[in-house]
This record gives sequence, structure tokens and C-alpha cells, in this order.
Amino acid sequence: MRRWRPPPHENDGMGCRRPRPPLAGDSPRQRGQGGDRPVRHPMPTIFEGGIHLSYNPQPKSSSDEPIDYGKLASLLMKKQAKLSLRVAAIFLAMVFGLPLVNYYLPDVANKPVLGFTATWLFLGVLFYPITWLLSAYFVRETDRLEEESARAVALQEVDGRESKGK
Repeated sequence: MRRWRPPPHENDGMGCRRPRPPLAGDSPRQRGQGGDRPVRHPMPTIFEGGIHLSYNPQPKSSSDEPIDYGKLASLLMKKQAKLSLRVAAIFLAMVFGLPLVNYYLPDVANKPVLGFTATWLFLGVLFYPITWLLSAYFVRETDRLEEESARAVALQEVDGRESKGK
């Protein structure tokens, strides 16, 4: 006698839901839902300035244009290098600017501000929060650039799979 098993879309008896296997005719186009309208996806466009997501009603398939991972990686590294140089320039201006202000503008450096001289206020109080803000900005922007690149690759791969299935 066969042991009873729940259908694949129901609880498996251990509190886990198992997805049912896809059936023929599962896509909306095959079921007749929305088959009369073309599917519209934002398409990534890789250009020298970066990655741009445009709303393209007719997606190109990845079989027509394969993803150039080398170009995408070099573009991402260029953008991250520009970001690194911007953050490093601000940091170096802070580090080297303070001694220069002390040397060339001693009146400004020795002016009392909130009970400290301007130099000690900047060096002892403001330097670390500014450094933390620069670090947080750098990490946030780097994550944004990487997500943008990953999203562009994923969209191209998804559109390529859709066009192969037609």
C-alpha cells in the first residue's frame, strides 16, 4: 500500500511548504493572460559614463548581444577609482590643510571657538566625525555602484532567457 503524500504545493508535514513543479502553460503568455501585450522591461545600457537603465519596450536578447563582463568590470573599477580619488582628496586636504593653516594663517588657527582654538577644535573634536562621514559615504557609494552593475547584468540575463523561450 502506498503511503499518502501531500500534493507538492501543500505542507510537507514538517511545517515546510514545497513549491509545486512548473506545469506546461504556466507562463502568463501561455495561459492567455497578457499575451496580447508585449512585456516591457527596463534595459541596461552600458556606455562610457556608466550604466543607464532605460525603459525599452522591445528588449534585446542576450543572444544578440552577449554581456561583456570585462567591459562591465573595467567600467565599475573606473567609477570606483574616481570615487576613491574624490574621497582621498578630501581626506588629504584635511590632513595637510591643518598644518598649512597653522603656518600661513596663525590668526585664524588660534582664534577661540567654543572654548578651544580653531586648530584644536578641528583636530581634537571634528576630525574623527568627518573621517567617519567620509568612510560612510565611500561605502554607501561603492555599494550603490556594485548594485547598479549587478542589476544591469541580471536584467540582461533575464531578458536573454525570456527571448530564448519565445
